[in-house]
Amino acid sequence: MESNLRSPLTDTTARINIEDSKPYHTAKPGDGLSEHPVGGTVAFVDFCQSCFGAHTREKAGSKVGIMGGATVVEMPTVLEYLKSWAWRCIDKARGEEVPLNDPVLSALAGGTEFTLALLQYTGQSSLEDLYKCFPSDEAGRFDLPAMFGVQGISENSASGFSADFTADGFTSSYFEKASDLPTVNEDLRVRAEQHLLKGDTAESHWDANGSAINIFRSSIYSGAYECPDTFPSSELLAAVAQHCPSRRPTLAKAALNALKELANMHGCSKPWVEACACGYILSALKTTKLVARNAESALEAVLELFIHDRAVEVAACELCSAISLSVHPKPHPLAVATGLKVLAKLASVISPAEDVPSSSISALCDKVLACKILGSAFTVARTVLRNLHTASTGETLLSSTGSSNKLATGCGVRSSESSRTPSVKAKGGQSTSADTADNILLSQQWGEVQYLLRDGPEAIAGEMQCVVVLRVAHESLMFLHKLENTASRMGVRRGALSRQLLPFNLETDARDQANVGHELPDGTSDGFLPNEREEMVAQALVLRRLIRVKIADCADVEQAQKSLQLLVDFVTGLQRAAEQQGQDVASVLNGL
Repeated sequence: MESNLRSPLTDTTARINIEDSKPYHTAKPGDGLSEHPVGGTVAFVDFCQSCFGAHTREKAGSKVGIMGGATVVEMPTVLEYLKSWAWRCIDKARGEEVPLNDPVLSALAGGTEFTLALLQYTGQSSLEDLYKCFPSDEAGRFDLPAMFGVQGISENSASGFSADFTADGFTSSYFEKASDLPTVNEDLRVRAEQHLLKGDTAESHWDANGSAINIFRSSIYSGAYECPDTFPSSELLAAVAQHCPSRRPTLAKAALNALKELANMHGCSKPWVEACACGYILSALKTTKLVARNAESALEAVLELFIHDRAVEVAACELCSAISLSVHPKPHPLAVATGLKVLAKLASVISPAEDVPSSSISALCDKVLACKILGSAFTVARTVLRNLHTASTGETLLSSTGSSNKLATGCGVRSSESSRTPSVKAKGGQSTSADTADNILLSQQWGEVQYLLRDGPEAIAGEMQCVVVLRVAHESLMFLHKLENTASRMGVRRGALSRQLLPFNLETDARDQANVGHELPDGTSDGFLPNEREEMVAQALVLRRLIRVKIADCADVEQAQKSLQLLVDFVTGLQRAAEQQGQDVASVLNGL
């Protein structure tokens, strides 16, 4: 496909004024910029302006979300963020029926792949060649702020503790696991805490803040905060939590992971209430969707801490207060849905004697259901209300698996034997209490299952559909087991092997990981048994067509396994409930 993209390499009317980009280049339009690596830098900035719909490079720099150096590993996140903004501008133009005069947006709307559009616009043959054009520091981080005319790495590093932290091996780079961070001595920990307590959340100081949070996470992993006397104060918790809404995804993820790791130690819930941790976590979702998984896991960990401290009612009130900020005045569907998903687990174990949390939950759900913009959160809001009604009538359900079991255990409640024994139909066609318990469990799972199923509720609307889905789910679980064994045999990680089977990159449609093709590059079949690769690709496609989940790394593989097990448990319970209650599957589903 030929592209109609304008390139600054040939167009002297490009928005970026070459003279304004010093000291990174001195070339003028028409001087053969294609011969100079810096030409790609100018074109990249201009491309970003188009995607953001910004009139100046400084404005684009304020939106890019990475206010500092970015490594090669972080650049895919930057590009994904850039791509989402471009499509936001395209959708807005279409909604307002305004013509797309920008050549970049027009090309994307016309079907040009994002990476291809970027490479054509910048005149580069690959992303690696483009990255070579970017200015970088000694550590290899690309100086994105300077490219956009804002504060650069060198200025940022001189503004706080960053240089000292870097000298000690602590940069602002993101680490998924705290165990991968260097160890921390007492002096370094104290300095990091002092820096965080200053409360400086300026985006220009992201480097120092990221380093301090990495030190904080390393201290958590080493056990520095295990004793009650050394546990972080509410002021320090708030100082860390306030970085969750950062526009720099890596800093936001680090702060969210720090809260999750600290919450997993349990302890007293009072500092978390005083720090308004739930509010900060949900506010991260308002900034970027890239931290959604981290935010949800952090929120669940904090709520489990409240449960462990036997402060269920306090947790419910705190979470309701945090969610309400995303309902009014500016509704945010993702933040509301994420908060309600966790609240649904709390609602089922709220004591009927506690009127305040019950009324708070009811009022919140009513506000959500009254707001059309929050339509994607309606299902989980109704689930919260059902769980709350169940608790208020003394029919609280305790799940034997998953997070619900953790909540129930934390509240000191034990499941009865009747919930594990087959129920029988009572006289007059009424269900026994065991039937009711089964339906409550199914109701709690139903909202998540509807989202997981790629074909939606219709996939299990009848007896035969349930049989087919159950068979495919079991086969997919067997495939994941085979994936683990094959990866072990080949000496690679499960995530790496899954990416070989179903590549996942910036051009992959999130709804269909198979759209990039099934062929692997030459040499990638090494280690596979005869016909094994083709068979595993087919099995991976079956899995992707069953549930909404990508398989791009090890965490995705684990999530897929949990999702499949949830689906198996739900369908099995649905079939059992239909048989015991003398109804068909559709009738049971309609009653959930």
